[in-house]
Amino acid sequence: MVEFRILGALNLLGVDGHALTSVLAQPKRVALLAYLAAATPRRLHRRDSLIALFWPELDQEHARAALRQALHGLRHALGDGVLVSRGDEDIGLDPERIRCDVVEFERAADAGRLADALDLYRGDLLEGFFIRGAPAFEQWLEDERVRLKAVALRNATLLAERGGLAESLQWGRRALRIAPLDEPTLRRLMQTLDRLGDRAGALEAYEAFAKRLAAELEAEPAPETRALSDAVRARAATLSSAVTELSPLETPAELPEASGVPRPHRRWLGFAAAVFSLAVVVAGVRLRARPPTLLNAQRVLVVPFANRTGDSTLDPLGNLAADWITYGLGLTGVLEIADPGAMVLGGRTGSALRPGQAGHEAADVRALSLASSSGLAVWGSMYRRDHRIEFDAQITDEASGKILHPLEPVLGDPREPRPAIR
Repeated sequence: MVEFRILGALNLLGVDGHALTSVLAQPKRVALLAYLAAATPRRLHRRDSLIALFWPELDQEHARAALRQALHGLRHALGDGVLVSRGDEDIGLDPERIRCDVVEFERAADAGRLADALDLYRGDLLEGFFIRGAPAFEQWLEDERVRLKAVALRNATLLAERGGLAESLQWGRRALRIAPLDEPTLRRLMQTLDRLGDRAGALEAYEAFAKRLAAELEAEPAPETRALSDAVRARAATLSSAVTELSPLETPAELPEASGVPRPHRRWLGFAAAVFSLAVVVAGVRLRARPPTLLNAQRVLVVPFANRTGDSTLDPLGNLAADWITYGLGLTGVLEIADPGAMVLGGRTGSALRPGQAGHEAADVRALSLASSSGLAVWGSMYRRDHRIEFDAQITDEASGKILHPLEPVLGDPREPRPAIR
């Protein structure tokens, strides 16, 4: 079957899979074939209507001769039976012998196969294509470009609205590639990135859009788009300030008493802030660099710490450590926190798992992450260090199973370690 691709890069392949360069080198023949393939309603076309579209400057006799010559060239290149006729006046294509991506695209969209349709939409109809002396054809081409782009944009928008956050991001980006100057599409993408905590990504999308708008239309974003950008920027600044104030690099003496949080609590909030700041960065990178998975890149699982001190009376500290990290992450209002206690694996609840007791801590964390659809996991162990207890934590990218980053340890007094984590 002959393949005719006119969405995005132009190509025409014969039944042997080779490009039909004799047609591709003739813009008027490409335009005629594209019209016969894609014009709606899809039917045979009168010779007089084709003449008016493509040879308006010629008289009837010369225009008909030009059409006959073009059709002869197409028949010779495409092979027998691709061009069909009815009587002397009607011309069309046999859909059983030539496949056009526009037809396939619309068929998939009409059937609700939105992702399949978008796979076929590789760009504007006859992108960058132009022929001289055929204003009626140029008008038809422009109208069809607008119509088909609207169908593609609607498909991408529907997929973004129907999916989870990862799918919403994927299809939101695709929608903006389809319509790079469409402000509602930009705002939907910015809102998705904001919900995912990738405020830097949302602001990058806004700045790139503003530059395109200025360069192509000498305009600036609408007030509602600027307001959304300002709101995202304000939230990013507030979050950055909160993380800085809770930084574990501060010593206890530097932490303000007026915060209303006891000094030991602030130390653990600082530890949680370090976890949070790294988790946001990691999640943002994963969302930009990876295809969507079944794991939610913005959901964090915090697992009770394994007790490696040799003192079983300190077992409750593992849960308390996880509780305070969870509390600190929850203060941000950005990351979604999974509840390990709500999951049951092999007859055990997640909160009953003690990573490390059986030597399978990574496997246990992985199982909990899959059960909770968590893309990131925070877990660790408690050790004795001289006269103190050391809490070591790490963040795991559960999509790859890799440890992303160890965190600075937090130390507590073994004689009364509970205040360090309460």
